[in-house]
Amino acid sequence: MTAGLDDQVQMPRIFETSMRRNPANDIVGALSFSGNTFVRVLESLQDRLGEFMVRMSADPRHHDIRILARWPIVALLFDEWSMAKTDLGQLAAGAVNKLVSDGSGAEPTAMMFDLAVKGPTSRARLVWI
Repeated sequence: MTAGLDDQVQMPRIFETSMRRNPANDIVGALSFSGNTFVRVLESLQDRLGEFMVRMSADPRHHDIRILARWPIVALLFDEWSMAKTDLGQLAAGAVNKLVSDGSGAEPTAMMFDLAVKGPTSRARLVWI
C-alpha cells in the first residue's frame, strides 16, 4: 500500500490502532513502513482476514493495496504480538524491494518475522502492501 507524507506522520497512530483493534478481531501480524510503502503481514486462525480486507478496501485512506500472498495456516507465526512494529531501515535497499515484490509471500513473511524478533516490538496468513 502506498503512503504519503501525512501517512508517515500518522504511523504511530496506525500502529496503536492496530494493536488495540487486532485482538478483538482475532488478527495478529507485523507492520512496517519504508519510503512511501506500508508492508503488513496479517494472520488469523479464525479466517477473519477477508472481513478485515473488506473494511480496509472501503476506507478511502487506503489505496494501491496489493495482496502478495494468502494461504491457510495451522499455527500463528506472530502469536506474540497483536501487531509487531518492524524497522525496514535494518534491511538493505535491495531487501526492501524484494520484500514488496510479488512471489509466494513466504519470503516477505520470513523477513518481517525476523525483523519482529530481532527489533524492538510491541506486542489464513495474508501479506499485503
